[in-house]
Amino acid sequence: MHFEESYTLKHDNPQKSAKTLDYTLFFLDSSGFVISYNGEIEKFLPEGIDKVHGLSFLELIGAEDTSAEMREQVIRELIVNGRSRRRIHLNNDQGAGAYSVGIATLRDGEEHICGFAMLIVPSVNMDDTVVVDMISEIKDYAIFRLNTEGNVENWNRGAERIKGYYADEIVGKNFSLFYTEEDRIAGMPSALLERARSKGSANTTGWRVRKDGGRFWGTVTITAIHDREGLVIGFSKVTRDLTDEHNAEISLSELHRQLIIKTHDVEQFTFAASHDLLSPAHSIISVSGLLRETLQEKLRDEDLYLFQAIEDSAGRIIQMLKTLLDHLKLDGNSAKESCNLTEIVDHVKMDLRVQILDTKAVITCSDLPVVNGHATFLYQLFQNLLSNALKFRREESIPEIQIEANDEGEHWLFRVIDNGIGIADKDRERIFTLFQRLHSEEVYTGSGIGLTTSQKIVELHGGEIWVESKFPEGSIILFTLSK
Repeated sequence: MHFEESYTLKHDNPQKSAKTLDYTLFFLDSSGFVISYNGEIEKFLPEGIDKVHGLSFLELIGAEDTSAEMREQVIRELIVNGRSRRRIHLNNDQGAGAYSVGIATLRDGEEHICGFAMLIVPSVNMDDTVVVDMISEIKDYAIFRLNTEGNVENWNRGAERIKGYYADEIVGKNFSLFYTEEDRIAGMPSALLERARSKGSANTTGWRVRKDGGRFWGTVTITAIHDREGLVIGFSKVTRDLTDEHNAEISLSELHRQLIIKTHDVEQFTFAASHDLLSPAHSIISVSGLLRETLQEKLRDEDLYLFQAIEDSAGRIIQMLKTLLDHLKLDGNSAKESCNLTEIVDHVKMDLRVQILDTKAVITCSDLPVVNGHATFLYQLFQNLLSNALKFRREESIPEIQIEANDEGEHWLFRVIDNGIGIADKDRERIFTLFQRLHSEEVYTGSGIGLTTSQKIVELHGGEIWVESKFPEGSIILFTLSK
């Protein structure tokens, strides 16, 4: 049996909840009649019923058979077997709905059943009018009542399992036993009761104490119970053991912290290594050039070709290292500013004017928005995308590139459309991987970093980037930017 883990009940009217909650908690006497409740009840009541106190729980849930015999049979099954399967009808002014009913037996200090706690919650993905559902003993939650002083009045199996006390060991004792010494010294138990008394409910999450002294991480809701005149006559207390979830969250947080540290270390090493490698690469070009000039008269054509190959290779290494350094500098720590993307694209086109003239490319651009971002990074983004569209063109065609922007509500959707060589389906994810190249250096030059950098820039601006392609008829690079 599962129900909502957070509870906030209305305090301006003690009989109703602050929000439209998906559960209601009822306390029943040992015969199955309602003696008090917490939460909203209107949406649970069958037609024609407007009062709850003294109502049989079978009438409350809209059972077809509400006879005394059926009520006694269900209660007997609950006591003996801990569960009972029943067909539930709920009809009210708002229409029928499917609901689950969970019942916890409450025991006094002598282990006698003194009543029941019943929760009604919606059932997901079930028939809208009739549902066969489980009425069973709730064991995942500690549910019990306190008197106005905070002393335990009854106990359920869930409380026994979570807290370790039998009913005869805890009934009559104060619920402050469940709190750590630090919390008791700070006055937390009495403060929670006072908050529930004045506000209707009190919620807290933290370490709680079992009978054996062991601790568990629990979420607790204490709710004031009122009589028909609205006076506080006690409290309900619902506790769930979240120790496993809490420990998993701590482990995940620690793994995340270690990952951040290792990622930072790798980036620092890569940055330092790339920076340090630039000097030897430049030295290779310098030494090769000096040696070629010194031996110029003695060199054959094939020797000059080899010298040129050395210098070209070293030049590619330098370009790759510089691109990698630029990629590593993308941290987004600088303040964002208003960026006119139309102006940024115009600047990119100006800087790419040689390639545009050489290829006779036609670039059209719709009205682009002004976004909040990093102008330098956005310039680099459009430069990468336009450079790729110019580079990966079909030999027999004039490049045609179109840039579009559409308002998608919370973000802008951009399309960079070209008529180039396209991208095969199997390579759509691969192209965003660092240093992944789809073509040899002899066919298309490049470092294999451009789209990886573009992806990082888009993510720094709260967006996503992906590709659509009708291989080999061109590509569409799509990306979003937050407004």
